[in-house]
Amino acid sequence: MAVGRVTVLHKPHRVDIKYLPGRTRRTTHITLLLDRTGSMEDIRDDVIGGFNAFLTQQKDVPEPTTFTLVQFDSQNPYELIHKAAPIHEVPTLTRDQ
Repeated sequence: MAVGRVTVLHKPHRVDIKYLPGRTRRTTHITLLLDRTGSMEDIRDDVIGGFNAFLTQQKDVPEPTTFTLVQFDSQNPYELIHKAAPIHEVPTLTRDQ
């Protein structure tokens, strides 16, 4: 999936988690890598809006979902923002992040 020049590098996948003997419940994990280098400044608001729309859409899915968000730039090449957090606990992005 591409939003502007931002590409989701890791598509959501499903994992079976055992809750009770003999029963499984499906969950989805989404990992998103966001580029916040200077070259993205011109479309920063579009990326934030696209991210927030995607997040809102995924929160409406009844299936349990966890979410990992990593951002990178030239100052901090790898910043883990959320690691396997329940998606309903993930806040929307702002320009300050």
